[in-house]
Amino acid sequence: MSKRLTARTSPARDSPLSRRGGRTAVGVIVAALTALVFPTVTAPPSHAAAPTLTDDVYVRSTSPSTNFGTASNLVVGKGGHAYFRFDISQIDVSTLQSVVLNMTKYNNAANLVAVRSSEYLTSAGKPTGTTWTESNITWNNRPLDVQGSPVASATAPQGNAAVPIDITELVKAAKTAKSDVLSIDLTTTAVDDQTVAGTDIYSTRATNAAVRPSVQVARVTDVPAVDYPVSQSFSDYPSNGQSAQDVVRIADESGKYLTVDKSSGAVGLTDTPSSAGLFAVYGYKYTAAPYQGLGGGQQTTYSIKSLDSGKYLTIQNYAGGAGRPYYTKSGANYDVTAGADDVGWNERFSVKGYPSSHQYTIASHLDALRDGAEATVSPVQASATGLVVAPGDKGAHLFTFTSAKSDLLEVQQSVTGSSVRLAWKPVNGDTDASHYTVDGNATAAFDGTVLAATITGVTTGVHEYAVQYNSGSGPVLSKVDVEIFNHPGVSLTGTQLDAMRDHIAKKQEPWYSDYLRLKNSVPNSMSSLDFQPVFRSGVGRGAPQGSGNIADYENSGGAAYFLALQWVITGDDRYAAKTAQILDGWSSTLKQIDGRDQILGAGLATLKYINAAEILRYYHGGYSGYSGDQFAAFQRLMLNVVYPDIQDAGAPMIANGNWDGAAIVSLEAIGVLTDSKPIFDRAVSMYKSPFINGSIENYVTDWGQTQETARDQAHAQLGLGLMGDIARIAESQSVDLWSLNDNKLARAFNWVAQYNLFSGQGELRAEPVPNIFGRTDNTAYWTTLDQQSILRGQLRPIYENALAHYSQVPGVDVTWLARAAQASRPEGLVHMDELNFDTLAMYNGPATTTVAPYIQLRTMLTPWYQRTWPEVSAWGDAPLAARTMTPGGTIPADYATETLNSYLAIQNDSTVAVSAMQKKAPYFRLVTNSDESYSLQDATTGRYLSVTATVVNGENEIVLGPSTVGDAEKFEVRSTGVGRYYLVHDGRLVDLAVDGPTSSPNDAKVSLRLSTQAATTSPASTATNSLFFSFGTPLTVEAKASVVKSAGNSNDLTITVTTAMSDGSTTVSTETVSINNNSAGTYAVGTHQVYVDTQGNTQVRECRVVS
Repeated sequence: MSKRLTARTSPARDSPLSRRGGRTAVGVIVAALTALVFPTVTAPPSHAAAPTLTDDVYVRSTSPSTNFGTASNLVVGKGGHAYFRFDISQIDVSTLQSVVLNMTKYNNAANLVAVRSSEYLTSAGKPTGTTWTESNITWNNRPLDVQGSPVASATAPQGNAAVPIDITELVKAAKTAKSDVLSIDLTTTAVDDQTVAGTDIYSTRATNAAVRPSVQVARVTDVPAVDYPVSQSFSDYPSNGQSAQDVVRIADESGKYLTVDKSSGAVGLTDTPSSAGLFAVYGYKYTAAPYQGLGGGQQTTYSIKSLDSGKYLTIQNYAGGAGRPYYTKSGANYDVTAGADDVGWNERFSVKGYPSSHQYTIASHLDALRDGAEATVSPVQASATGLVVAPGDKGAHLFTFTSAKSDLLEVQQSVTGSSVRLAWKPVNGDTDASHYTVDGNATAAFDGTVLAATITGVTTGVHEYAVQYNSGSGPVLSKVDVEIFNHPGVSLTGTQLDAMRDHIAKKQEPWYSDYLRLKNSVPNSMSSLDFQPVFRSGVGRGAPQGSGNIADYENSGGAAYFLALQWVITGDDRYAAKTAQILDGWSSTLKQIDGRDQILGAGLATLKYINAAEILRYYHGGYSGYSGDQFAAFQRLMLNVVYPDIQDAGAPMIANGNWDGAAIVSLEAIGVLTDSKPIFDRAVSMYKSPFINGSIENYVTDWGQTQETARDQAHAQLGLGLMGDIARIAESQSVDLWSLNDNKLARAFNWVAQYNLFSGQGELRAEPVPNIFGRTDNTAYWTTLDQQSILRGQLRPIYENALAHYSQVPGVDVTWLARAAQASRPEGLVHMDELNFDTLAMYNGPATTTVAPYIQLRTMLTPWYQRTWPEVSAWGDAPLAARTMTPGGTIPADYATETLNSYLAIQNDSTVAVSAMQKKAPYFRLVTNSDESYSLQDATTGRYLSVTATVVNGENEIVLGPSTVGDAEKFEVRSTGVGRYYLVHDGRLVDLAVDGPTSSPNDAKVSLRLSTQAATTSPASTATNSLFFSFGTPLTVEAKASVVKSAGNSNDLTITVTTAMSDGSTTVSTETVSINNNSAGTYAVGTHQVYVDTQGNTQVRECRVVS
C-alpha cells in the first residue's frame, strides 16, 4: 500500500449529512436510482497522471465494531459499504476527461453507487478530527457522506467480472472543494435490504495482483489507444485468423529489438536491427455482431508468431511431462516465450496502441477467468531476462512495430462439394497472378483482395496441393492438405441411418422401443411437426447470462436432430421441411452466443444441429428442399458465430474437462460439416493433447477413473459421453481415437458404468484425480466421493455409442459398459446435453424379443431426496472419513449416500409410497404396450401399478393392481430433458403426495397418486411430479421348481425365480400352481416365463427361464 495521506480538508469544508437510523446519503437516493439503468463506462488508455489509491476497506452493519482493514475483499450491499481514498493532487481539472475506478468482483450481481464521503471518523454520528484509515474504521465510526455529492453508478453482473465505475464528477467535486484528497463511499442500491445479497470486490490486498482495484485517467488532449488494425480478407473467421496481418520487427521502449532463441524459445533483446527477429501478427476479429465488451469469443485478440522459430508467443508452459506447471513463471511474474506450436487461449493477447506512430502495448489476460474478467489484461514488458508480465501492472509499455518484408505464403482452403478453393494474401504485396503456380492444373487469379485458384472434381479423401510463388529471390512453396470428408459423417453414417430405418420398418427390438420413445416422450414437441422454434439474434448461457434464452437454441437443436431422424425413418418430407425451417431460421438470425458459459452454450447443442444438417444435405442425395445456398448459410453460422466461442476448447475458463469435451466435439463436427481438415485436425489434436485438461491423456486415468467421477455423476458421465462422441465422429472419418492408450476409454466407461449401477464398493480404484492447472480447490479437485452432488444411479445416454464400437474389438473388456447399456435400453431422451436415442441410432447387437428395463423409482422431493452431503448429514450419520478417497484406495466397502428413505415400494395395503433406501428398493419393469403406452410391472410379483377410483385429498390412489394390463394400468412416460421423468395417465400428471410434516420426514408419508393437474407439452418440472429412475440389470436369473403330491392326479408345482441384480441385490419371485402328473408347460413367475417339465408325481425333469 502507498503511504497514508492526512486529509487537507477540514470538517467544515463540506457539509456532511447527519445520520438518521442506519441510512446515509446513498440510502436517501436509492429510491430514485433503482428506476435507472446504469451504463458501464470504460475509459481509454492514457499516460496522464492518475489519482493514487491509498486506502480501501469495508464496514458492515452486521459487524458494527469490527475493522476489516486486512481483508482481501470489499463487501458492498447487504449492510456493507466500501471506502476508498485517493490522492488527487496531480489532477488538472481543466484538461480532465474522465477518471475510472476499475474493480473486479465475484459472485452476485448488484447496482453500485458511489458518493463522496468525509475524511473524518465520527463519534455518536458527529465528525471528529481523526482521519479514517484502513485500520481504524468500523461501521460505528464510519465517515459521513458529503451532502450534495454527485453520484457515480455502475452495474455489476453476476459472477466474476471487471466493473469500471466513472468517478470523474466525484474528483471534480473534491477539487472544487479545494481538496487534494478524495474519499468515496461505494455500496449498492439495496444496501439496507438484508434480503438482497451483496457482492464482493477484490481489494488492494488480493493475492492476485491482476484483480486489485486501479485508477485510469484520460485527458481531453489524449489520443485513445485502438486495436491493432485487422483486415478481413476472407469470408470466414478461421481463415482470417490463420492469415497474418503483418510481418514486423518489434522494438521495446529503449529501442532494442526482440529476438528469439530457436532452441529454448526465450525472447531476448538486441541493439542490431539486422539481428532482430521477424514476427507475424495474426488478428482474430469477431464480425458477426458488434462487440459488447463481455470478453469471450466476441473480443478481438491477437497472436504473435516468431518466423525464426516457427512458434507463437505464449504464457503457457509446454516443457516437461505430467505435473508440469501450467504457466511459465518467474516468481509472481509470467514469462512470455516463443514456445507454442499452435494458437490457443494462452497465445492470445490484446494489442492496442497508436497506428500513426506504430507503437502498441501487448497485454495478456494471464489467469483471469470468466467472460468479462478476461478482458482485464496486464501489459507485457521487456526486461534483461526476456518478456515478462507483472500481474497488476497498470503501466503502458509500448513496443514499436516496424513492417518487414517476408516471403510468407499462407494458403487458406474452402470446399464446396467436389471443388476446392485455395486462397492467399499477396506475398509482399505482389498481386501479379502469373507469379503464382498451383497444383491440379488450376490457374491463380487476383480478386482485388486475395489470390485464389479453384480445383474441381476432387474426390473423397486427403489431397496435397502446392502453391508456389516465384519471386526474384527464389521460389516460395506452400503445401496444404485438403480433405473431402465422408458424408453424412458426423455422429451417424449413411450405413447406420439405413440400418436404423430398416429396423424400424420391421418393428425390431430394441430399436423400435427407442423409436416409440422418440415419438412419445420428448418434451416441448421437439420430435413433432408441431414444434415452434423461437429464433434470436443472441443467446447466452450462464451467470451472467449475456443474451440469455439459451433454451431456445438448445430446444431447436434437439428438434432439428430428432426431426431429421424422423425423416430418415418415415421418409415423410414434412419432417425434412421442418428441420430445414429450424436450420434456416438460426442461420439467418443468430449473431452471437455469449454469457459466462458460452463455451457450453455453443458446444453442447451445436452437435445436434450439425448432425441434422448433415442428414438433410447428404442422406441418399439429401432433401431436395434444402439447397446448397441454405447449407452454405448454415456453414457460415458455424464458422463465424459458433467457432469463435469454442476454438480454444475449455479455455479461458480454466474449467473442468467436460468443458473441453463440449467444445472439441462441436469443433470436430464443424470440421466435417465444412470439409475443413485444419479444423478437424485441430479438434483431434486437442483430444490427444497433453496440454488440454479434458484430453484423453489428462481427463482419464490408466485405471479408468476420470477427473470428475468424484464431483458428481452428471458431470462425470457428461465428460465421458462427450469423449465417446468425439471418438464416434472420428471413426466416421476412418480415424481411430477409441484405441488410444490401450483402449483407455473403454476402462473409463466400465468404471463409470459399474459405479452408477451401484457396484464397486471395496473394488473400484478411486482416488483424487489432478488437473493440469494444479488447482486443489473444491471446484476442480475432489477428495471425497460425490462431493458436489449425489446423483449416483442416474444413467446418462452415453453407453450404447461406446458399446457399439468396443463390442466389436476382440480382447477389450466391456462387462460393465454392456450392463449399463442393457440396463438403460431403450435410451430415449434423458438429458439435452447429450444426443439421446442411441439405442435407435447406434445399437448394433442382435435383435431381441422384448425390451422392459428394470428401474427403481425415487422421489425428488426434499428432504427425502438427498442430493448433497449436508442434506444427508441432517438426518443421520455421514462421516467424512467414510467417503474420503486416498491415493491407491478403493471405494469404501460400506459407502452409503442415504439417511432417509427416498425410493418407492409397495405397502401392505398395496399402495405405493416412499419407504426404502436404494439397496432394499424394489425393481419395476417398464413395459411397452401394443398401443404405445407404458405400464410399470412389479419385478417380484409380476403385477402392475394401477390407478384406482379411491380418492384421497382429491387425488386417485395408485396401487399394485392386477397381473394383466387394462386402461387403469397404462401411463405415458415423459422426459423432462434434464435427467428426470414423469408419468401421465388419462391426460393428468402423476405426483408424489405428502401426508404429514416435511420437517419430520420419517413421520410423513409420500404416496404415488394421480393428481388433477393436466399435462401439457411442456415438461412437468416440479419435484412433486418428478421421478428419478435408477436402472439395474440382471446378472443371473435362476429358476428352481419342486412338486408336492396333492390329490388324485393333481400336484402342486412351486417355482422360485431368483434374480441377482447389478447392484448386488436379489429379487425372489415364487408361484405355486396346480398341475397334473407328467405335466410340462410354461408358467408366469413374477415378470418371467419359466418352462417346467415334471415326471411322475414329484420329480422335475427340466426347469429353465424362457424370458
